[in-house]
Amino acid sequence: MPALKTFYLKANRFKEFKEKLPEFPSLSHIDLRENKIAKLTEIKKFSQWPKCVSLDLTGTPLEEEHGEGVRKEILIVLEQFTSINAQEVNEEDRKEANEEKEERHK
Repeated sequence: MPALKTFYLKANRFKEFKEKLPEFPSLSHIDLRENKIAKLTEIKKFSQWPKCVSLDLTGTPLEEEHGEGVRKEILIVLEQFTSINAQEVNEEDRKEANEEKEERHK
């Protein structure tokens, strides 16, 4: 499915992606709302989709655990996103994520 641009996986009870993720070279948005994703390590797996710049994790345990900070946590793990949970990522978001990432690596 090389032409797939949006992947809607809302409310499918996904906790993790055990299999190798498929190749979607044109994927730009993934909707994982209302799934059971609780680990940031699952977000790292999306690095194989470098054109994927929009991610929605609304209603997931990951969002519930981190609250408003989920955006920063996602950006620390994977910087490619320009939209997280239907909100544009701005320069301040990126700055905070980079500062936190540097602090954690000290």
